[in-house]
Amino acid sequence: MTQKRRRFTAEFKSRVVRAALRENKTLAQLASEFDVHPNQITEWKRQTLEALQQALSSGRQPETFNTDHGGLFTSEAFTGLLTKHGIAISMDGVGHAFDNIMVERLWRTVKYEDVYIRDYKKPAEARFGLRRYFEHYNRRRRHRSLGRKTPAAVYGLAKGRDFDRMKTDGGRSAVATALGSVPLHKSRLNVSPCETVPP
Repeated sequence: MTQKRRRFTAEFKSRVVRAALRENKTLAQLASEFDVHPNQITEWKRQTLEALQQALSSGRQPETFNTDHGGLFTSEAFTGLLTKHGIAISMDGVGHAFDNIMVERLWRTVKYEDVYIRDYKKPAEARFGLRRYFEHYNRRRRHRSLGRKTPAAVYGLAKGRDFDRMKTDGGRSAVATALGSVPLHKSRLNVSPCETVPP
């Protein structure tokens, strides 16, 4: 009788690897807990660390890696790899769950005001679209928290490249060319209208 090979989702593998990198349980305990063979756990852990190694050796690496105190990020295998590449490790303290609240709010705004509406299909479309959106967000969109001023006016941001005026060979805006085929979609979610105030 042949046994059918089980297929595991990436989410499941990720959960198993995170548990393995915490290094607070033996392989046998993890294998029993997740109902997988210990060799699979070892292989998934190896693949994860190899992927991190490959990403770090690509020439583009951060100066600092910021994490929480989760077991995955405090394991010797993970921190040793970062230290080997000269990357400083910064960990949020206990009770600092709200340290990233401003960034989280920004990304929520970006998703609801641009990404979900535009439904980008290609990376090039997303790059141009997000450049256009951040140009709008920083230089044209007035913010209630800044007294109805733009971030560029409040923080004195230098005039950046105006991506809307980049021209292609045909004389058309590069953004219009890239986004011309990106239709606006009604999101499946309730998208609140943009808070843009006319000048």
